[in-house]
Formats: sequence, structure tokens, C-alpha cells
Amino acid sequence: MPFIPHEVDGEIVYKTLKKAEEENPLPPGWTWGYLWNDLDTLFLWNSKDFPEGDGLYTIRLVGYRWDKKTNKLVNEHIMETCELTVSQEERVMIRIDNRVKPDPLYPRACGPGTIHLCTYEPDCYFRKVAYIKSGTTVEIEIKPCDIIELTNDDYIVIHFNASVPKNKKDGHLLGYHMHAHWGEDKVFNVLTNGTLEPDPDILVGPTYNHTFSGAQGAHRSGLPATDPEHDRPYWFGGNFKVTVKGDKFETCAYTLRLRVWKRTIVDCINPYYVHVNWCSYSFTIKKV
Repeated sequence: MPFIPHEVDGEIVYKTLKKAEEENPLPPGWTWGYLWNDLDTLFLWNSKDFPEGDGLYTIRLVGYRWDKKTNKLVNEHIMETCELTVSQEERVMIRIDNRVKPDPLYPRACGPGTIHLCTYEPDCYFRKVAYIKSGTTVEIEIKPCDIIELTNDDYIVIHFNASVPKNKKDGHLLGYHMHAHWGEDKVFNVLTNGTLEPDPDILVGPTYNHTFSGAQGAHRSGLPATDPEHDRPYWFGGNFKVTVKGDKFETCAYTLRLRVWKRTIVDCINPYYVHVNWCSYSFTIKKV
């Protein structure tokens, strides 16, 4: 028997198990009792088309008693917890952050034929990839598919963006990582093999937790209390750079892959696989 809501006395309500059993007596001779296959799920909540949009919602369970004499719902009240000490309203606070995709106004290459999704939730892209010759500070830009000569003492500098929209209905970036793929099935973690720095955004991560410790945590605490990133649950990401010394590379073609993801959860799936985006950048290095 499906457990569906009913209109009773002008209200849309779910009946209790006891009430449902009273209204649906067991067949004669049945000795197993009522076999409910799910005693925990009340309903599946679809937040896709909320008229109020994304934001913080409080869910409270409202209960009624049924008056058989008047056929009315009576004693409307917010259900309380089952705690034995302090009685309090039963409620759950959930922050909804849905993603709308694709965005028809997205300005960069995306969609079919690319690995990049046409969305800002989250977004990532390589702002500039360059190399610096040993003993200098001048960045020489590397265009996609370029071939450059590099020594062990030179540096590759990667300017990139990993972000979500800067508003209080979003701002739930969880993390990003960057890997360099080369040769046959070879890969290394660019962030752990290089130096990650602000460019100019201070909260570089690369995960949400990182933004609450060390210099990043001090930066957060120094922000005005009105700044969303002063405290949880916000991290917008931004523009960063990572510098990798030339001795980390060999003569080969390289593809940089940047992956970024939000803190949203769908059906208990790890956020790493839910609201995610990717971008890539390829060039060739000849070691000299």
C-alpha cells in the first residue's frame, strides 16, 4: 500500500501507521501482521522548482489528532523530540543549493566537444599558463598546443580560476585539484609538486577545510563580520596560481586537468561526484 498524502479537513496530511492500519484491516487468516518495508521515509522532497529558490530552509513536523465525532483535525502542534530531558521542537535546517545548467550565456568554450560544463556552479578555467627562465622574473605565455624549451631550473607558472558565484545562495565550494598527465598513463599532482599562492584571492584552499587554518583562517577572522566569507558556510574560491620547477617535467606533451566541486549532496552521493566541473590545457615541453 503506497503511503501518500491525503486531504483531510482542508489540510494535506500523512496518516500515522496506526491510523493506516485501522483503516486497512488485515485479511482473515493473516497471521504475519503488517509488513512495512520502510518505517523511516515519510516523503521524497524535490527541491528543483522551489518558488523561493535556493537558500536555508527549516523543516518542522506538524501533527494533528483526528476527532471522530466532528470529523475534524484538532490539536495542531509542532512535534517534539523524543529526548527524555529537554523537550524541544523537532526540526531540521537544510541549505538548498541547486545547479541550473547549461547556462546559455556562459562565455567560454563548453558543452559538446569539450570536457567543460556550461555552468558557474562551479566554474574553472586556466587564466594564463607561462614559463619563467632561470634568473629572470618575466613570464612568457604558453598558448595551447605550444612547444617550449625548459631547463630544470626554469619554472612553469599556472594562473587559474576555481570558483562558485559570489552570493549567499551559493558560495559552497568544497575543493579542487590539478594533475598533469603525460607519457603513457603517467600523472602527477601539480598542487603538491608546486607552490600554491593567492592570485590575488587569499583563500586558496585547495579544500574548504584548509580555508579555516593557518594564514587562511587568520584572513577569514580579519574580514568584516558582514563579509560572507568571514565564517561558515561560505567559500567562493577565486583566482590562484601554482608555480612548478622545471625538474618536475620531462620531454613530453602534457595536459593539465583541473577539477572543481561543490559541497552539495544528492542521494547521499559523495559531493566529489555531484556538482563538479573540469577544464584542461595542453602543451609540449622539450627539456634542454
